[in-house]
Amino acid sequence: MSNSSEPLVSKETQDAPRYGTSPPRAPPPAPPPASPGDMVFCVLTLQLLFSFGVLCASFSAGKLGRTNKWLYVGSLLTFSGFAAALSICKSFSQRHPWNVVGWVVITVSLSHMVGTIASFHAFNHVFLTVGVLMVIAVAIVAFSAQTDYYDVWDTLLMTLTVNVVTFAFLHVLLPHHH
Repeated sequence: MSNSSEPLVSKETQDAPRYGTSPPRAPPPAPPPASPGDMVFCVLTLQLLFSFGVLCASFSAGKLGRTNKWLYVGSLLTFSGFAAALSICKSFSQRHPWNVVGWVVITVSLSHMVGTIASFHAFNHVFLTVGVLMVIAVAIVAFSAQTDYYDVWDTLLMTLTVNVVTFAFLHVLLPHHH
């Protein structure tokens, strides 16, 4: 130890007011609200789950969709009409209460169209395609969540790569019927 005459504590610290008790603590901050990106992924997940449910229901309905060609054509025309209307009428699709109505109408008509088209194809082929779609959707969500900057070409390249790798993986694993 040195015998210097300098105090161990600075003058500002010595002159600071002393508290008998600790100062009151501030309440913990509220959690941040959900970001718009999180809401988009929630809506996308709900749309995919609903579409998957309608797809399952179309297979359990039996031959109704497979024998009725007008149901097939009607579902295509219904979805095409709603999609065109929402694409053309930007004022309708960008206002708050009506954009939610548009999401619901497009989701229901797209799910009906997918279920009707799927009823014309083999069960195994449809669910293999749905599985690949789910892998691609999860990859897109993971890709967009891990990077701050990405453009259309990065997303397209990643989607095509995941698609090719998934189909190659399934081609190796699944038996071939000629």
